[in-house]
Amino acid sequence: MSGDSAGHVARSTAAPGSGAAARTRVRRFLRTADGVAVDALYEPGAAGEGVAAGHPGDPSGTSDVDHVFVIAHGFTGDLDRPHVRRAARAFARHGAVVTFSFRGHGASGGRSTVGDREVLDLAAAVAWARGFGHARVTTVGFSMGGSVVLRHAALYGGPG
Repeated sequence: MSGDSAGHVARSTAAPGSGAAARTRVRRFLRTADGVAVDALYEPGAAGEGVAAGHPGDPSGTSDVDHVFVIAHGFTGDLDRPHVRRAARAFARHGAVVTFSFRGHGASGGRSTVGDREVLDLAAAVAWARGFGHARVTTVGFSMGGSVVLRHAALYGGPG
């Protein structure tokens, strides 16, 4: 596992927009803090009517349109895999979705480190997702992506 992550900053090679949530799909290569190009896709989701987020009585006060999910796939997956697309469609019923391919997977550059440096890939995807102006960002992952989501939460913490 990598050592100190202090000072790592995720940055996008393309600005997501004016800060207002985009209404169309956007596919870009993001640049991680260590310089790897990561293939990413933003989808606005089907919930554009401002329906209450979460469950009935959700105290968050945010609407589905204010929520974005960042999905982290498992080892050997990528953002175009059928199971990742199915997960994205399911989450899109509740908000916008960002999917991306970890380094060494799909069209992304670099080589896989099986979860170590992939936390930088997730950090870049989260930073990009935040740039679309959503009030809440939720990270979700499965298999290797699940462990990366946990590491990201431990390293970067904070609400959102």
